[in-house]
Amino acid sequence: MEPSPLPKEKFGSVIGIAPGNVPVYSCDYESADDSELPTRQAYRSYCDGIYMGHKWQCVEFARRWLYVNYGYVFDDIAMAHDIFRLKKVRHIRDNTLLPLRSFRNGSLRHPQPGCLLIYDEGGEFEMTGHVAVITEVGEHYVRIAEQNVGD
Repeated sequence: MEPSPLPKEKFGSVIGIAPGNVPVYSCDYESADDSELPTRQAYRSYCDGIYMGHKWQCVEFARRWLYVNYGYVFDDIAMAHDIFRLKKVRHIRDNTLLPLRSFRNGSLRHPQPGCLLIYDEGGEFEMTGHVAVITEVGEHYVRIAEQNVGD
């Protein structure tokens, strides 16, 4: 017997806190309140006046997490899997461009906490891919923080 799924939280409800005290929000769009979010523009997420992404998608979370914890952001992209091809991030404080490196599964270099885990398009993330933040690395596992999965 499978356990029954947890009830979904209302759109925009905090459903967790990632390292650096970064909130993770429910993206249950069916429960979004049209009076609070009357237009497409209302779904744009900003932090300190800087565009983070579409509320409350995985890309928005990854960009916001990097900004809150490190002060930098990556360029706007169409789909989460596109992050893998980016070569730089921008430090907001002084507009410096910093290198961003990608490593495929099976590489000799293990991920570290704070790295982004990029899912290619396919499976559950058929067209978009997905992005999560690695928060802990063990010998045989990684722990992640993510938004827009299962809610």
